[in-house]
Amino acid sequence: MTETWVKVLKKNLILTQLATDKNDQEKVLVSFTTITDLEGIPNSGWGLSIYRPTAQAFAPLNQLRQIFLIGICSAGLLVGAIAAILATRATRPLLAATHVYVIKPESLIRFLKRLDSRS
Repeated sequence: MTETWVKVLKKNLILTQLATDKNDQEKVLVSFTTITDLEGIPNSGWGLSIYRPTAQAFAPLNQLRQIFLIGICSAGLLVGAIAAILATRATRPLLAATHVYVIKPESLIRFLKRLDSRS
């Protein structure tokens, strides 16, 4: 970890890591960078560190993820409902044309006897 901080100090990078606050054992997001030369101000060798609890830092991301999940589920339900309606409408004439009638055995026997008597 110390080597990483030394690299940040030498190269003027920004380092961001997850850490645990030692006071209340809360997970925090910590960022550190050096303050580089500004106009008219020589290099002071100072750095800047910012920390924020992870629940607070990632709250907008979690909210966006929840909104996308609700939107995708709603769109899926809507598409499924439309597909079910269209499938019912498309197959309605086919189902009407292929309606099966139940024939009683006695009626079938009479029908077959009539056919035999004609031939």
